[in-house]
Amino acid sequence: MEREKINLFEKTDSVKNLVVKNDSFMSIYLNCKVGEGLPNHTHKKMAQLLVFEGKLKVEFEDGGKYELLPGELLSFDSRVMHNVVALEPTKALVTVGL
Repeated sequence: MEREKINLFEKTDSVKNLVVKNDSFMSIYLNCKVGEGLPNHTHKKMAQLLVFEGKLKVEFEDGGKYELLPGELLSFDSRVMHNVVALEPTKALVTVGL
């Protein structure tokens, strides 16, 4: 079993920064300006989105809409088409099952 210590706050190169990827999941650090985020997309399994700083809007094709603030975590079926947009400058972590 591999172990790796990572400082998320050093991962600020772009909006979407791959933190870790293995056979089970991948984690992506989001560092978004207002209006930035992830366009409509899906994945094959469950996902979690945790906001550290700022405010994110998550919209699902089935009509679900959520606004996430610091400390809030949204767990969801990522097979449903969804998108993510920063309403404020935002730092967040997305973890997706593979």
